[in-house]
Amino acid sequence: MSGLRYGIVDSFPTSMVLERQRFNWNDCYNSFALALYGAMKYSNKSLNLTQALLYTGQAFAINTDTFVGPMDVFGDGGLIREALDHLGFEMEVLNANLYGGAWNEDMAEEALDMIRESIQNGIAVVSWNLDNYEHGLIYGYDDERRILNIHDINKRNGGELSYEEFGRRPRNGIPIEPELFVLVIRKRNEPPHLNVTRYTEIEDASYRSALRTALSIAIRHIADEGSEGSRRKNGIAAIDAWMTAFEDGTAHSFFTSYNLLWITSSRQYVVPFFSQSAITHCMSIQDNTLQQLMLQASEHYMASYRAWIGLREMFPFPKSADPTDPELKAAALIRLREARDAEVAGLGTLRDIVEHLAK
Repeated sequence: MSGLRYGIVDSFPTSMVLERQRFNWNDCYNSFALALYGAMKYSNKSLNLTQALLYTGQAFAINTDTFVGPMDVFGDGGLIREALDHLGFEMEVLNANLYGGAWNEDMAEEALDMIRESIQNGIAVVSWNLDNYEHGLIYGYDDERRILNIHDINKRNGGELSYEEFGRRPRNGIPIEPELFVLVIRKRNEPPHLNVTRYTEIEDASYRSALRTALSIAIRHIADEGSEGSRRKNGIAAIDAWMTAFEDGTAHSFFTSYNLLWITSSRQYVVPFFSQSAITHCMSIQDNTLQQLMLQASEHYMASYRAWIGLREMFPFPKSADPTDPELKAAALIRLREARDAEVAGLGTLRDIVEHLAK
């Protein structure tokens, strides 16, 4: 692995537990994004949830196939790595049977070594299937008791996971092959300027650069760049795949409701981000053109959000509904086309913003 270097187990104290950060796992059902935000809260970088979602690109994530399988918001990790790099973090990942990667019997111990070092550096670790088949956080370890201190939507007040179960837990009670995912972040340098103040020239340039980078990442996701040849699609192409699934009768009922829960709980932060940025940041840097573009983006993503909320009402989580029902299918296709039209318009405005910020 490159980037982070891990010592042998004996070089670490036998136990350490960080203070468990307080946040609500129901604030965003994209568990990867929320766990990543939770890890970033352990640093001295001041990001709120809205900023974490927008500046990592997770607020824009839509990913599926023509069977409407569960969302994959990590992919090969390239966009996340780029976003974290700009926010002043290094990222290192160890994964097996999840987001690619092959399992071997040494991986769990290697992952524990990564966890020990990150905890010693004061930052919790993003992981998978700790007490729920979703992403969560590891914020402590004890080598003598052989347990990890964990935090996820099931263990909101903290819990424990044995070393023996780590990477080998069942999926909803059903035994599965080992699955392991550990994402470690390390503070590298000061973050860009994201919060409104009386801007200096340096802060002005930092804000513009950070916004341009974040929206450039969002554009690449929405435009489905880099997924050529893959059956899984992102952004607008994912909506096309979803419509094909409804038309062909292949849309999975449960994962339709599950994906809509993820999308709507992330997208609820997009409109406030653009509208509030127009009111505060754009006024501070006295850029009227940027202000109008941000308001325009807010309007497009409100139209998109309205369509997604309409779909979520049709397919409520977790009971969902029958996507092959003729009336429901017809209504869903109307909403998906509305979402697609709004996403296309939003993409155009994001490109205009990035072009403006590059001047």
